Amino acid sequence: MSQSLNLYNFICHKFILIFSELTMASELKKEKSFREKLGTKFRLVLLNDETLSEVRSFRLTLQTIYIALSTLVLLISLLIVGLFVFTPIKRFLPGYADIKGNVEFVKLKNQVSEMEEIIDAQTVYIDGLTNMVTGGEVSSSIEEGLDAVELPSEDRVVPAEPTAPRIGAYYLMAPLKGELVSGFLDRKNHLGVDIVAPKNSPIKATKDGIVISSDWSFETGHSITLQHQSNLISIYKHNSKLLKKNGDKVLQGESIAIIGNTGELTSGPHLHFELWFDGNPIDPEQYIDFKK
Repeated sequence: MSQSLNLYNFICHKFILIFSELTMASELKKEKSFREKLGTKFRLVLLNDETLSEVRSFRLTLQTIYIALSTLVLLISLLIVGLFVFTPIKRFLPGYADIKGNVEFVKLKNQVSEMEEIIDAQTVYIDGLTNMVTGGEVSSSIEEGLDAVELPSEDRVVPAEPTAPRIGAYYLMAPLKGELVSGFLDRKNHLGVDIVAPKNSPIKATKDGIVISSDWSFETGHSITLQHQSNLISIYKHNSKLLKKNGDKVLQGESIAIIGNTGELTSGPHLHFELWFDGNPIDPEQYIDFKK
Protein backbone atom coordinates (compact mmCIF):
# COMPACT_ATOMS: atom_id res chain seq x y z
CA MET A 1 0.00 0.00 0.00
CA SER A 2 2.75 2.46 0.93
CA GLN A 3 4.60 1.64 -2.28
CA SER A 4 1.50 2.34 -4.34
CA LEU A 5 1.02 5.63 -2.52
CA ASN A 6 4.61 6.66 -3.17
CA LEU A 7 4.29 5.75 -6.83
CA TYR A 8 1.11 7.84 -7.09
CA ASN A 9 2.80 10.86 -5.52
CA PHE A 10 5.78 10.49 -7.82
CA ILE A 11 3.56 10.39 -10.91
CA CYS A 12 1.61 13.49 -9.73
CA HIS A 13 4.79 15.40 -9.07
CA LYS A 14 6.15 14.56 -12.52
CA PHE A 15 2.87 15.57 -14.12
CA ILE A 16 2.96 18.96 -12.38
CA LEU A 17 6.55 19.57 -13.51
CA ILE A 18 5.74 18.65 -17.09
CA PHE A 19 2.65 20.93 -17.06
CA SER A 20 4.72 23.84 -15.70
CA GLU A 21 7.39 23.38 -18.32
CA LEU A 22 4.77 23.26 -21.08
CA THR A 23 3.14 26.46 -19.76
CA MET A 24 6.44 28.36 -19.60
CA ALA A 25 7.39 27.11 -23.07
CA SER A 26 4.03 28.29 -24.43
CA GLU A 27 4.49 31.77 -22.95
CA LEU A 28 8.02 32.00 -24.32
CA LYS A 29 6.72 30.85 -27.68
CA LYS A 30 4.02 33.53 -27.67
CA GLU A 31 6.50 36.29 -26.74
CA LYS A 32 8.91 35.08 -29.37
CA SER A 33 6.20 34.85 -31.99
CA PHE A 34 5.25 38.58 -31.46
CA ARG A 35 8.86 39.64 -31.90
CA GLU A 36 9.13 37.46 -34.91
CA LYS A 37 5.99 39.06 -36.34
CA LEU A 38 7.61 42.47 -36.14
CA GLY A 39 10.43 41.18 -38.30
CA THR A 40 8.20 39.27 -40.66
CA LYS A 41 8.77 40.44 -44.19
CA PHE A 42 5.94 41.35 -46.56
CA ARG A 43 5.95 42.35 -50.17
CA LEU A 44 3.57 44.97 -51.51
CA VAL A 45 3.06 44.37 -55.23
CA LEU A 46 1.41 46.79 -57.65
CA LEU A 47 -0.17 44.97 -60.63
CA ASN A 48 -1.57 46.24 -63.90
CA ASP A 49 -5.32 45.71 -63.69
CA GLU A 50 -5.61 44.61 -67.32
CA THR A 51 -2.49 42.53 -67.85
CA LEU A 52 -1.85 41.57 -64.20
CA SER A 53 1.81 42.30 -64.83
CA GLU A 54 3.89 43.55 -61.94
CA VAL A 55 4.45 47.30 -62.07
CA ARG A 56 6.33 47.81 -58.84
CA SER A 57 6.90 46.02 -55.54
CA PHE A 58 7.95 47.08 -52.07
CA ARG A 59 9.46 44.95 -49.29
CA LEU A 60 8.03 45.85 -45.89
CA THR A 61 7.97 44.64 -42.31
CA LEU A 62 5.56 45.40 -39.48
CA GLN A 63 8.34 47.25 -37.70
CA THR A 64 8.92 49.48 -40.76
CA ILE A 65 5.20 50.19 -41.06
CA TYR A 66 4.94 51.13 -37.37
CA ILE A 67 7.95 53.47 -37.66
CA ALA A 68 6.59 55.10 -40.82
CA LEU A 69 3.16 55.67 -39.28
CA SER A 70 4.66 57.08 -36.07
CA THR A 71 6.89 59.44 -38.07
CA LEU A 72 3.91 60.60 -40.17
CA VAL A 73 1.81 61.30 -37.07
CA LEU A 74 4.68 63.23 -35.49
CA LEU A 75 5.20 65.38 -38.61
CA ILE A 76 1.49 66.17 -38.89
CA SER A 77 1.40 67.16 -35.21
CA LEU A 78 4.41 69.47 -35.63
CA LEU A 79 2.82 71.03 -38.72
CA ILE A 80 -0.45 71.76 -36.89
CA VAL A 81 1.37 73.26 -33.91
CA GLY A 82 3.48 75.41 -36.25
CA LEU A 83 0.38 76.70 -38.04
CA PHE A 84 -1.20 77.82 -34.77
CA VAL A 85 1.99 79.34 -33.38
CA PHE A 86 3.44 81.17 -36.41
CA THR A 87 0.36 82.07 -38.51
CA PRO A 88 -2.81 84.19 -37.96
CA ILE A 89 -4.79 80.95 -37.54
CA LYS A 90 -4.02 81.23 -33.82
CA ARG A 91 -6.60 84.03 -33.62
CA PHE A 92 -9.32 81.42 -34.01
CA LEU A 93 -8.24 79.64 -30.83
CA PRO A 94 -10.81 80.12 -28.05
CA GLY A 95 -9.58 82.72 -25.54
CA TYR A 96 -6.57 83.81 -27.60
CA ALA A 97 -8.25 86.23 -29.98
CA ASP A 98 -10.09 87.98 -27.13
CA ILE A 99 -6.80 89.09 -25.49
CA LYS A 100 -4.41 89.54 -28.41
CA GLY A 101 -7.07 91.05 -30.64
CA ASN A 102 -7.91 93.70 -28.06
CA VAL A 103 -4.25 94.67 -27.63
CA GLU A 104 -3.75 95.03 -31.38
CA PHE A 105 -7.02 96.96 -31.68
CA VAL A 106 -5.90 99.43 -29.01
CA LYS A 107 -2.55 99.93 -30.78
CA LEU A 108 -4.27 100.53 -34.12
CA LYS A 109 -6.75 102.90 -32.49
CA ASN A 110 -3.93 104.93 -30.93
CA GLN A 111 -2.12 105.11 -34.26
CA VAL A 112 -5.29 106.30 -35.99
CA SER A 113 -5.82 108.96 -33.30
CA GLU A 114 -2.24 110.21 -33.73
CA MET A 115 -2.69 110.36 -37.49
CA GLU A 116 -5.93 112.31 -37.09
CA GLU A 117 -4.17 114.84 -34.85
CA ILE A 118 -1.38 115.24 -37.40
CA ILE A 119 -3.93 115.74 -40.20
CA ASP A 120 -5.87 118.30 -38.14
CA ALA A 121 -2.66 120.19 -37.36
CA GLN A 122 -1.65 120.18 -41.02
CA THR A 123 -5.12 121.41 -42.02
CA VAL A 124 -4.92 124.32 -39.59
CA TYR A 125 -1.37 125.06 -40.74
CA ILE A 126 -2.38 125.12 -44.41
CA ASP A 127 -5.49 127.24 -43.70
CA GLY A 128 -3.37 129.75 -41.80
CA LEU A 129 -0.85 130.04 -44.60
CA THR A 130 -3.66 130.42 -47.13
CA ASN A 131 -5.22 133.25 -45.12
CA MET A 132 -1.86 135.01 -44.81
CA VAL A 133 -1.13 134.72 -48.54
CA THR A 134 -4.61 135.53 -49.89
CA GLY A 135 -5.66 137.90 -47.13
CA GLY A 136 -8.69 135.69 -46.40
CA GLU A 137 -12.28 136.15 -47.49
CA VAL A 138 -15.04 137.75 -45.43
CA SER A 139 -17.58 135.02 -44.68
CA SER A 140 -21.31 135.72 -44.74
CA SER A 141 -22.00 133.23 -41.96
CA ILE A 142 -19.24 133.48 -39.34
CA GLU A 143 -18.88 130.85 -36.64
CA GLU A 144 -20.31 131.62 -33.22
CA GLY A 145 -22.09 134.73 -34.50
CA LEU A 146 -18.91 136.66 -35.32
CA ASP A 147 -19.08 139.76 -37.55
CA ALA A 148 -16.42 140.37 -40.19
CA VAL A 149 -14.52 143.62 -40.55
CA GLU A 150 -14.64 144.97 -44.11
CA LEU A 151 -11.54 146.61 -45.58
CA PRO A 152 -12.21 149.83 -47.50
CA SER A 153 -9.07 149.88 -49.66
CA GLU A 154 -6.40 147.67 -51.24
CA ASP A 155 -3.66 148.76 -48.82
CA ARG A 156 -5.81 147.27 -45.99
CA VAL A 157 -6.10 150.56 -44.01
CA VAL A 158 -8.95 150.10 -41.51
CA PRO A 159 -11.22 153.06 -40.66
CA ALA A 160 -10.33 155.10 -37.59
CA GLU A 161 -13.16 153.54 -35.57
CA PRO A 162 -13.57 149.98 -36.86
CA THR A 163 -16.38 147.78 -35.65
CA ALA A 164 -14.79 145.18 -33.38
CA PRO A 165 -15.82 141.63 -34.18
CA ARG A 166 -17.46 139.75 -31.36
CA ILE A 167 -15.03 136.96 -30.50
CA GLY A 168 -17.54 135.22 -28.28
CA ALA A 169 -16.17 133.78 -25.06
CA TYR A 170 -12.54 134.09 -26.13
CA TYR A 171 -10.07 134.79 -23.36
CA LEU A 172 -6.86 136.17 -24.82
CA MET A 173 -3.78 136.43 -22.63
CA ALA A 174 -1.40 139.36 -22.98
CA PRO A 175 1.71 138.10 -24.79
CA LEU A 176 3.74 140.64 -22.83
CA LYS A 177 3.05 142.96 -19.89
CA GLY A 178 4.62 146.37 -20.35
CA GLU A 179 4.19 149.93 -21.57
CA LEU A 180 2.05 150.37 -24.68
CA VAL A 181 3.96 152.94 -26.79
CA SER A 182 2.04 152.68 -30.05
CA GLY A 183 -1.56 151.64 -30.62
CA PHE A 184 -3.60 150.17 -33.43
CA LEU A 185 -3.63 152.49 -36.49
CA ASP A 186 -1.65 155.23 -34.68
CA ARG A 187 -0.07 155.66 -38.10
CA LYS A 188 -0.85 154.37 -41.56
CA ASN A 189 -0.61 150.58 -41.94
CA HIS A 190 0.30 150.12 -38.27
CA LEU A 191 -2.02 147.12 -37.84
CA GLY A 192 -0.98 146.17 -34.31
CA VAL A 193 0.34 147.49 -31.01
CA ASP A 194 3.90 148.05 -29.75
CA ILE A 195 4.77 147.04 -26.17
CA VAL A 196 8.04 147.90 -24.42
CA ALA A 197 9.34 145.59 -21.67
CA PRO A 198 12.68 144.69 -20.01
CA LYS A 199 15.38 142.96 -22.01
CA ASN A 200 15.07 139.15 -22.37
CA SER A 201 11.39 139.22 -21.39
CA PRO A 202 9.58 136.10 -22.69
CA ILE A 203 6.83 136.49 -25.30
CA LYS A 204 3.88 134.19 -24.55
CA ALA A 205 1.15 132.70 -26.74
CA THR A 206 -2.07 134.66 -26.39
CA LYS A 207 -4.10 131.45 -26.89
CA ASP A 208 -3.71 127.79 -27.74
CA GLY A 209 -2.66 127.33 -31.35
CA ILE A 210 -0.23 126.03 -33.95
CA VAL A 211 2.85 127.78 -35.30
CA ILE A 212 2.26 128.48 -39.00
CA SER A 213 5.30 130.74 -39.47
CA SER A 214 8.57 131.02 -37.56
CA ASP A 215 11.11 132.90 -39.64
CA TRP A 216 13.27 136.00 -40.11
CA SER A 217 12.67 138.84 -42.53
CA PHE A 218 14.60 142.02 -43.28
CA GLU A 219 11.76 144.32 -42.16
CA THR A 220 10.35 142.55 -39.09
CA GLY A 221 13.34 140.47 -37.93
CA HIS A 222 12.55 137.28 -36.04
CA SER A 223 8.76 136.89 -36.27
CA ILE A 224 6.38 134.10 -35.32
CA THR A 225 2.73 133.58 -36.27
CA LEU A 226 0.14 131.37 -34.53
CA GLN A 227 -3.09 129.99 -35.97
CA HIS A 228 -5.91 129.68 -33.41
CA GLN A 229 -9.43 128.32 -33.57
CA SER A 230 -12.22 130.08 -35.49
CA ASN A 231 -9.78 131.61 -37.98
CA LEU A 232 -7.99 133.83 -35.45
CA ILE A 233 -4.28 134.57 -36.06
CA SER A 234 -1.76 136.27 -33.77
CA ILE A 235 1.58 137.71 -34.97
CA TYR A 236 4.66 138.55 -32.86
CA LYS A 237 7.47 140.61 -34.50
CA HIS A 238 10.99 142.00 -33.80
CA ASN A 239 11.99 139.19 -31.40
CA SER A 240 15.61 138.51 -30.51
CA LYS A 241 15.04 134.73 -30.48
CA LEU A 242 12.30 132.32 -31.53
CA LEU A 243 11.54 129.35 -29.26
CA LYS A 244 9.16 127.47 -31.54
CA LYS A 245 9.30 126.20 -35.11
CA ASN A 246 6.75 125.64 -37.86
CA GLY A 247 4.09 123.07 -37.01
CA ASP A 248 4.62 123.17 -33.22
CA LYS A 249 1.55 123.08 -30.99
CA VAL A 250 1.58 125.73 -28.25
CA LEU A 251 -0.60 126.32 -25.20
CA GLN A 252 -1.90 129.61 -23.94
CA GLY A 253 0.78 131.32 -21.84
CA GLU A 254 3.60 129.17 -23.24
CA SER A 255 6.79 131.07 -24.12
CA ILE A 256 7.30 131.25 -27.87
CA ALA A 257 9.97 133.97 -28.26
CA ILE A 258 12.21 136.52 -26.49
CA ILE A 259 11.68 140.28 -26.83
CA GLY A 260 14.17 141.98 -29.12
CA ASN A 261 14.99 144.70 -31.61
CA THR A 262 15.53 142.78 -34.87
CA GLY A 263 14.49 144.01 -38.26
CA GLU A 264 14.60 147.33 -40.07
CA LEU A 265 11.22 148.66 -38.90
CA THR A 266 12.16 149.14 -35.26
CA SER A 267 13.77 151.78 -33.09
CA GLY A 268 14.38 149.82 -29.88
CA PRO A 269 13.61 146.60 -28.00
CA HIS A 270 9.84 146.01 -28.11
CA LEU A 271 7.14 143.61 -29.29
CA HIS A 272 4.94 144.42 -32.25
CA PHE A 273 1.76 142.36 -31.74
CA GLU A 274 -1.07 141.89 -34.23
CA LEU A 275 -4.43 140.07 -34.19
CA TRP A 276 -6.17 139.01 -37.41
CA PHE A 277 -9.68 137.62 -37.64
CA ASP A 278 -11.07 136.15 -40.86
CA GLY A 279 -8.14 137.69 -42.74
CA ASN A 280 -8.71 141.19 -41.31
CA PRO A 281 -6.69 143.06 -38.64
CA ILE A 282 -8.43 143.91 -35.37
CA ASP A 283 -7.44 146.12 -32.44
CA PRO A 284 -5.77 143.94 -29.75
CA GLU A 285 -6.52 146.53 -27.05
CA GLN A 286 -10.23 145.75 -27.31
CA TYR A 287 -9.60 142.19 -26.09
CA ILE A 288 -6.35 142.25 -24.10
CA ASP A 289 -5.06 144.25 -21.13
CA PHE A 290 -1.34 144.93 -21.70
CA LYS A 291 -0.77 146.90 -18.49
CA LYS A 292 1.59 145.55 -15.84
